[in-house]
Amino acid sequence: PALPEVTAHAPQGAGNVLVIVADTLRADHLPSYGYRTGITPNLDAFAREAVRFDQAFANASWTRPSFASILTGRYPSSHGVMAKTDALPSTLTTLAEAYREQGFYTAGVVTNYNVGPYFNFDQGFDEYNYLPASFVLGADDSAAKLLLVQFLRQRIEGIRDRTFGVEPSTTYQPAPTVNAEILAALERAPQGQPWMMFAGYMDPHDPYYAHPYNGEAYSRAAHPSPTPDEAEHLTALYDGEITYWDEHFGALVAELRRRGLYEDLTIVVTADHGEEFCEHGGFFHGTTLYDEQVHVPLFVKLPRGRRGGEVVNHWVQSIDIMPSLLREAGLTVPQGVQGGRLFEGSTRLFAEESHEGNILQAVRERQGTDELKLITANAGNPRRLPTIELFRVSTDPHELENLAGDAPLLQRATES
Repeated sequence: PALPEVTAHAPQGAGNVLVIVADTLRADHLPSYGYRTGITPNLDAFAREAVRFDQAFANASWTRPSFASILTGRYPSSHGVMAKTDALPSTLTTLAEAYREQGFYTAGVVTNYNVGPYFNFDQGFDEYNYLPASFVLGADDSAAKLLLVQFLRQRIEGIRDRTFGVEPSTTYQPAPTVNAEILAALERAPQGQPWMMFAGYMDPHDPYYAHPYNGEAYSRAAHPSPTPDEAEHLTALYDGEITYWDEHFGALVAELRRRGLYEDLTIVVTADHGEEFCEHGGFFHGTTLYDEQVHVPLFVKLPRGRRGGEVVNHWVQSIDIMPSLLREAGLTVPQGVQGGRLFEGSTRLFAEESHEGNILQAVRERQGTDELKLITANAGNPRRLPTIELFRVSTDPHELENLAGDAPLLQRATES
């Protein structure tokens, strides 16, 4: 449907905004977050010009609800995008709509099927470029919307993996293609009007490709249940994917500089969730709310290097991004937004999801010198998670000791 005509003008001097979400990029696999074996020179250089939020957390651990939280400033149960069939409700005001209604040109570039137009993630964008994968059997985007074709793709991908390898772009378009579409969209942006661009990269999401590509890739579709002894190798492939994404992030930044856009640009770099490598007995993402899946990177580069290199240690969450960006631009925050202010932080965080039969909630809270994280799961969940877990994350950051048996501590955590 055609978008409504907008007559509002952006505030005087309003600048351009670029929001980048790197799918499946966990914070603790980045050198700027202390990872000693990672290689991300471009993101490291960017961090020196941005504000880095050391304790940023996603509100879900799989793509669709997490992206929806970023774009609406709402928890998953509020925006309603929880199940694989859920679409973003048209009744909610998105980040793109808020910018557009207040005088900005809005554009998006994504390559993840979960946030394609079929699920209404194009809502509020003047242009929204979904880059479909090169689907098997010549299936086009409309066919790929069917769960049957998704099921078929997984089966054929498994056969390919066992015979001649997973081919690049059969699951998502890689970073160079996303970069090209971002720059093409900028060429189409109207002159003299500020813009907000939203870009979603799929690297380093599985399949984990070896770089430079030599035919090696490891796909969840083909290997749904890796064994613990594969963790080290899969971690190395994943880290290589991060380095690959970093190379092309650096190329994008260099081109923005060349075009004279970078200095005055507000840039957000974050992730929708992390990835698990058997820290709690599993792999991939979407079935737990432990920190390897919800602790995400967050960098905010403000115009002209303001606050560049600053590290913020207070807690923030993905729903804080939308309202904070709007306030930074002097724009009105829509009613119903639940996110707070990035530069003030919170003493209480919440994550939730209902995915693949796992119904989970996690509350992270400061109580005096204690930092507690309470996770609840439905009885009989497929992941076989305990129904109640309680961690003192201030002294147990890897969430290894379940203190749910400590009745006084559990009472403190559940009564707050």
